[in-house]
Order: sequence, then C-alpha cells, then structure tokens
Amino acid sequence: MDPVRTVRPRGPGPRPGDTAERGDGEGRALAGTLRPWRRRFPGTTVREHVVQGHPGPHLLRASARAGLLVVGRETGTGPGRAVRSLIRHAPCAVAVVPHG
Repeated sequence: MDPVRTVRPRGPGPRPGDTAERGDGEGRALAGTLRPWRRRFPGTTVREHVVQGHPGPHLLRASARAGLLVVGRETGTGPGRAVRSLIRHAPCAVAVVPHG
C-alpha cells in the first residue's frame, strides 16, 4: 500500500522575528494532529511534509501521484483560493473536509 502523505504549510516566508523553532512548531503541530490516526491505523505508513510558502503549488504537485487529495477548510467558511484551484486543477479526486 502506498503511504499517506501529509502536507502542512509553514507560511509565505520568513518574517521579522522568525526563528528556526517556528518550523519545528509546525512539525509538532502536524505530528499532534496525526497522532490519534496513527494509533487507530498502526499499519499505515504516513509521511509528513512541512512546506514553506503557499500550500497550493505543493498540494498540486503532490496530487500528481495521488488517488485522492484531502484538504481541510475552516468550519463556517467557504473554500479558499487554494482549495478552489485544487478542485479545478488536481489530476485526482479532491475531498474538502471542514475542521475547527
């Protein structure tokens, strides 16, 4: 079985006052989000990727090798620009999941 690949954006780029720990914090946040799912599905290989910049291009690139692209959006909002672009351009099916 192919691994599940997760992508979490780090932000558009360094800002004044940013430190290296910011990237580590995003990695910890992603690991925390995935922890209950890893316990529930221990045989599933998960690859975590924290990426710099806008998530759209990274997700579109990842979708080229995917059978399904699952993206989140804040509950109570419509899909944002990145999600709308992925729905139009991803070569695989896209599932939009509300969270928060």
